[in-house]
Amino acid sequence: MAKCDCCGCVITEDYGTSQVVGTGSSDDPFVVSMVDPAWVRPAARVRRTTDQLISNSIFVPISFDTEVFDTGNFWVIGSPTLFTISEAGMYAFGGCVRWGVNTTTTREVGFRKNGSTILLTNDQPVDPTNGATVSPWHAASYQAPLAPGETLELVVRQETGGALNTFTEADDSQVFWIVYLGRVI
Repeated sequence: MAKCDCCGCVITEDYGTSQVVGTGSSDDPFVVSMVDPAWVRPAARVRRTTDQLISNSIFVPISFDTEVFDTGNFWVIGSPTLFTISEAGMYAFGGCVRWGVNTTTTREVGFRKNGSTILLTNDQPVDPTNGATVSPWHAASYQAPLAPGETLELVVRQETGGALNTFTEADDSQVFWIVYLGRVI
């Protein structure tokens, strides 16, 4: 926070949506300009249009096949499991997966950074009464500061004792999204 010498106004941090120049003196007053008045941020959303076979008891990245939109160049078809970060800052991201019918144990959905670090998992038991007839839907979201070159994957794990398919019922049954929130101060 800064206080202007010429008029006494107070300039506070606005998380990168405005730019302040000047020293605040009467000879060099603060000038505030909007950097992003519409708060438009780089973002992407991809989806998978077919089922994917998931091995038992290991984290498997979902391989996406369709770009819904990508204003930040996060995703390329040649690396279908990855979002790659190009600008340092704080990001929000999330995804969801629908599982094939099975009554056994739990399913997990989460995020893996740089191919090895699990950031979050959402572990949900399957309802044994309805698991034989209902495909469970699992979702997760998270926020983290990320650096250029870092990657994110939407990963899933299941423990049925054998392989289990994800299930594609509608356009949004398997999605992964990301949005740049701004620079980290």
